[in-house]
Amino acid sequence: MNPGVTSIALIVRAQALFRAFAASESLPVLQTDWLDRLELPLRDLGTTFVRARLGKGPLNHKLGISAALYFDGSDESYPVFSFPSESPKGSSVRVARVTYDLVADDKTAIFCLEAAVGVPVAPESWEQASRNQLDQSLKSVVEKALRHTRSVLDTLVGAYALYQYPLIWTCIHDRNQYCFINATTKEASPFQQPLPADNFIPFRLDASSQVQDGAFSDAVITKARELIGTAFSNEETSVRPNPPADSQISPE
Repeated sequence: MNPGVTSIALIVRAQALFRAFAASESLPVLQTDWLDRLELPLRDLGTTFVRARLGKGPLNHKLGISAALYFDGSDESYPVFSFPSESPKGSSVRVARVTYDLVADDKTAIFCLEAAVGVPVAPESWEQASRNQLDQSLKSVVEKALRHTRSVLDTLVGAYALYQYPLIWTCIHDRNQYCFINATTKEASPFQQPLPADNFIPFRLDASSQVQDGAFSDAVITKARELIGTAFSNEETSVRPNPPADSQISPE
């Protein structure tokens, strides 16, 4: 990159980790430091890079911290729900801190896909990035790059789903990240990880009132016992007993 043109770049990536249904005997141990580095050649800004890694455990690596929204509290001790994002009367929205860990043994294969792009931005963007207070113009650039890398990653995952599904057998983790790089001072702003868009916010249920002596029983279990018990007793059954062991049957 020519610092005379711009010395500030936005680096964005989309990354997904999968537990692969694959033979692990000959695989190397996955190098987890690669998961945490957001690397991109500054001379190739505007180019989208696609990377993939395949390895195995043993692994016990912290992938990072995020946040999740949930409903909590209710005027009812045990409210009834039909679908997520429905909040009972008296509840409020809260934010929970979520820690993600990558844990795998030496027989578990891990497949990683990543799409990354660098975008040159105006020199004055560095001050905004340092304070994490982006104006609308810079936010639009970030959002566009996030959508682009997400689209590339989703296309890659779709291709593997069609042609090599064992490599993406179980999704472990999925994330978007971005930061700003100052090529002049060799500084980088802290990683930012946007919350994934999700229209379904769960309610944190307190079900302790339905537990007695270690057994759980609510209206669903109670009604199921009634219905299943009745259905069984009303079934028409026909049993043909075997003849007694000492009986003798003579052919006609």
